[in-house]
Amino acid sequence: MPKYLTLALILLSLSTLKTYALPIAIGTPHDDSVKKIAIADARKFRLDKERLSIFRKSARQMIRDYYFPGGRPRPSLRPPTPPIDLATTQRDLRARRDGFQVYRRQRELASDFFKPIPSAVSDTSLLRDSVYVAAYREEAWKRTRRRRTFGHYAIIGGSVVGGATVIAGFVALMLALSRIKVG
Repeated sequence: MPKYLTLALILLSLSTLKTYALPIAIGTPHDDSVKKIAIADARKFRLDKERLSIFRKSARQMIRDYYFPGGRPRPSLRPPTPPIDLATTQRDLRARRDGFQVYRRQRELASDFFKPIPSAVSDTSLLRDSVYVAAYREEAWKRTRRRRTFGHYAIIGGSVVGGATVIAGFVALMLALSRIKVG
């Protein structure tokens, strides 16, 4: 009898381990697959030049709206920077100076720039799924925020070429000085 009781207790304890693991799952399989489809569709997303310039100009207006809600600031004023929380910095966490990043992300994600259109998605029935639309907007927003202008690449390329030229000139000067005989 004690053998059967011990075996029954072991089996019951093993079955409870599985039940503890069930609530930990983050999303349903449907949500995860829909997010993957949305991310794959959003990788083809690209704002045209006109809408991209409007998107970038609206960022400056958002700064004014957030930091100076009463009206337009004088041109010499910069947004205030509150002190950094030392406890957060010491724990190697990213210290947020204020809530502007969250405010900007929410405002930009809510805009119509990143709305999925039927011609750009693989399955139009997913346009009614809120998980799909939210994941599509998020990925399209991330791709647009990472886009750089030609000037950015010109400055980076020019600095690399300039640095290589300075290093090559220094090496050539050192070689020329090493060949000179003294005395």
